[in-house]
Amino acid sequence: MGVKGRALGLLAAALAVCQVAGFLASSKKLPSTRRPLRLYSTSEDLLREKLSKENEREVSDAAELQKLAESAREAEEAGYNNILGERPYLQVLVERGLEQVDEAAEKVRSTVVDFLEDAESKAAKPGPKPKAERPKVVVLGTGWASHSLLKGIDAQKKAAASYGVIRCNAGLQVVISPRNYFLFTPMLAGAAVGTVEDRSITEPIRRVNKNADYLEATVTAINPDSKSVTCQSIVCEGTACDIEEFDVEYDKLVIGVGATTNTFGIPGVKEHCMFLKQVDDARRIRSAIGNVFERANIPSLTDEQREQALTFVTIGAGPTGIVAPRDAAPGKEPT
Repeated sequence: MGVKGRALGLLAAALAVCQVAGFLASSKKLPSTRRPLRLYSTSEDLLREKLSKENEREVSDAAELQKLAESAREAEEAGYNNILGERPYLQVLVERGLEQVDEAAEKVRSTVVDFLEDAESKAAKPGPKPKAERPKVVVLGTGWASHSLLKGIDAQKKAAASYGVIRCNAGLQVVISPRNYFLFTPMLAGAAVGTVEDRSITEPIRRVNKNADYLEATVTAINPDSKSVTCQSIVCEGTACDIEEFDVEYDKLVIGVGATTNTFGIPGVKEHCMFLKQVDDARRIRSAIGNVFERANIPSLTDEQREQALTFVTIGAGPTGIVAPRDAAPGKEPT
């Protein structure tokens, strides 16, 4: 190839250089669409975008809340200024105080109304039996049976309510007996011989049941038709005494008068012996024993007369007949 071939090669090289230059010029005018090199993954990018959006939303919400608070504060201040402009501050305080007083009064009124309604409902319920309708109980005697009855009724509230055990002046429970005390009879033999005092074996019947009325009298007749008992009482005025008779009505009658001493038909016992049943009998026997010992101490009596004077006879081998000789002569067996 000679000169012609070289010229063609130079022409091709010049064309290539022109193409390169034009490409470079066009690249400077057009924006580059090539993305920058990333140093993190796509998920991290999304997370960053989400966090940035949430931060922007929170900032906008906080700004809105602050604006609302400021507007509310401005409205409250404006209303307060209007109130103060129309009424004095002291008048506002008084009105608020009156409102609180009205609320408290309403609460008190509702409480009183509820209390009155409860009281009316309780009053409407059937209450206890009226005193006038309670049965009147009359107890005759102050011995063991009557003592147990009076003490038991006083201890049982239900029985007391049903049998009208209330204050004695209401007359709903009456005790009638010649003696106003309860006697502990097992110690009566000791009182007869001086082992114990008679006051230590007695108890006032009014102390057994303080709500019962007591009448010191003797019942002479029971009238079932009229439901009453006829009584006699000794009334003394000064040195003059008289017997007064009266009637006592009853709804329930309790008879606890006991029984008389049994002589077992032995002749002369009733006429010549001393019975041991009441406190008066123990006092009488004790006084008689003292008189016998004083009589046996007279110097003019012989030994036979002293032995005869100091001989005691007990009729009956019951509890009283055994205890009385043993207490009279301790350590000596009766013959």
